[in-house]
Amino acid sequence: PDVSAIINSIKKDEEYNVQSIFIKDFHERDLTSLDPDLLILHQIPSNERLPFDIFKNNLPIWFINGPKSDLDFISDLDLGLKFNEADTYDYLGINEFYAEYNTSFKKFTFNDSTYKMIENSPPLFMYNNILSFSSNIEILLNAKYAFQEDLELLFFGKQGNEKKYAMLNAEGIWRWRLFNFQKNKNHYNFDEFIIKIVKNLLIDDYQDRFRINY
Repeated sequence: PDVSAIINSIKKDEEYNVQSIFIKDFHERDLTSLDPDLLILHQIPSNERLPFDIFKNNLPIWFINGPKSDLDFISDLDLGLKFNEADTYDYLGINEFYAEYNTSFKKFTFNDSTYKMIENSPPLFMYNNILSFSSNIEILLNAKYAFQEDLELLFFGKQGNEKKYAMLNAEGIWRWRLFNFQKNKNHYNFDEFIIKIVKNLLIDDYQDRFRINY
């Protein structure tokens, strides 16, 4: 459901073409034939690791993690982050968390109604594993958590090759799209949320910064 929700939003912008491929069917030749500008990798599982270096083509990547994600694999990538084991008091590896917008985030903005959607949307399913970082990130969303400091829910960073990446450390974003429609009879706010993430991953911060706030 997450993949379908994201694809539907991206397709609303006629500038983009979207191709969906199962990870087990994804090969290096696909990068050559499709010539993508952005990869969105949804739940990379341990038993289906990509058989080639996804970074050597120097593409921006949006990672979306969930119960089937191989966090050790992601930690080994050149992202400047590491997933650590959840604390011993955490009896569940995955819980529901509500999202909270980080008011210090400056890369782009949303309409007021989209901020309200973020604040009021259903919770997402997220790992309790603590992240540690060796490079700078910019946090868009934190997860509200009663027992410790906020967990990084959605953030942006730079790969070792200087290309951008984003990471949504949760699944269930499709419920936001459904919630948006139930409240407003349209998907405008959810579409804006997805498209602005995609556009930011694709643009050059130094040359096209003015294109973010449209």
